[in-house]
Amino acid sequence: MIMGDINQGFGWAPVGQRLLNEYSQGTQQHESGPNANHAKAWTEIKALQTMQHIVGLAVNQMRLLHAVDTFPRGGLCQGPALKEALRRYEKLWLPLVAAQTTASQQQMLSTAQRAAASSNHSYHSLVPPLDVAFLWHLHRLQPEQYEQDCRRLRGQDGRPVDVLHVTAQQAFAFSDGRDPAGAATAALWHRLYPHEPFWPPATPAKQTESFASSLSADLAAVAVRMPVFLHQLLRACYIEVGFFEAAVVRYTKFLLLVKHHLELQHPIPPLDIGLMWSSHMSVSGVYAADCKQILHRTLQDMPGASASLWIECDQTGPWRFHWSNTWRAWSEEFREPFLVPGSGYVPLDSAHPAESSIIPQALACYEQPAAAATGGSWRAGAHALYLLWLKDPCIQQQQQQQHESAAAARQKTAAQQEGSAAIQQPEQ
Repeated sequence: MIMGDINQGFGWAPVGQRLLNEYSQGTQQHESGPNANHAKAWTEIKALQTMQHIVGLAVNQMRLLHAVDTFPRGGLCQGPALKEALRRYEKLWLPLVAAQTTASQQQMLSTAQRAAASSNHSYHSLVPPLDVAFLWHLHRLQPEQYEQDCRRLRGQDGRPVDVLHVTAQQAFAFSDGRDPAGAATAALWHRLYPHEPFWPPATPAKQTESFASSLSADLAAVAVRMPVFLHQLLRACYIEVGFFEAAVVRYTKFLLLVKHHLELQHPIPPLDIGLMWSSHMSVSGVYAADCKQILHRTLQDMPGASASLWIECDQTGPWRFHWSNTWRAWSEEFREPFLVPGSGYVPLDSAHPAESSIIPQALACYEQPAAAATGGSWRAGAHALYLLWLKDPCIQQQQQQQHESAAAARQKTAAQQEGSAAIQQPEQ
């Protein structure tokens, strides 16, 4: 539907848009009366603390997904590497995190109190490796299933734990174990699992082949779709401040729409709003508290769609039905385009321009031999951007300087060690 066609024939400003305009100008005409609830909700949503730093969350989510897309061995979104990541997350990470909690303390707190006091839990200082961070994020995008799976875990006292909520700083963090927070996490990991590497993960073996997930959330189905989602984000507008600021406003309107259009059982937003929604949802404790405050219920993705239905452009079936209903409600409420430049769907077979700038042999180094022979794995294109970045002369110069500095430091250390040995050597 075209914006111009919508507005033709209307001599009045639609209620939804008029309220937004008035409140952006600070007017208070609707403190009482039939439109008071709309005005109050708009002000309340804008005032959420999450909205003040949601752009940073979105950038961190994209950073995580970019790193996932550059993982070798065929990628983390399919095949043996994904299955090994699932095993590490379910069998190693979740028990490790649960062991840092005390269930009796959590059960004494309300949802809002848990979110506010979340930084007091010892597990919030933990930073997972990349593959685990990726799956933990996908798990939290299914709030109901995540809650069910968490309640099956056991804490320090042997009792079931509550939902393992994360902080904003932890939501998209990952480490190779060399930074301070990562080193502490790796030390705990090695103490509990002395035969399991923290990072990089071991090559998938028999224990990977025999693994079968017992989670209620189908994380493999979500992971397979994530390259489609990231492929949409590899556009220039997704590094522009103005675009992100507009996306925050549109996400605020989306929450207002969901609050006052109860017929939208499974609302599906465009990609710019979807990025903000998933970034908000991944900070699980804060998201639960915000939903309870604003919507009086938890807003999650369409059941059975593996948590991220809006990342695929299926032209038939329930996706089309719920997409059309959301589009209709948005147009009626706000009288503005539902889709904006940068929020539409780009097919995965439309390769990112960076991929045509890299020789195929370089791209093939990311794949398993079998996958490389059949055209490569299921990737968004961030791996090509990374290789293109490495070709930048400035980057190459910086790397050369780093290598030279490291070599000089090694030579200096070796010389000092030789000098010390000569001094300590007794005279003949």
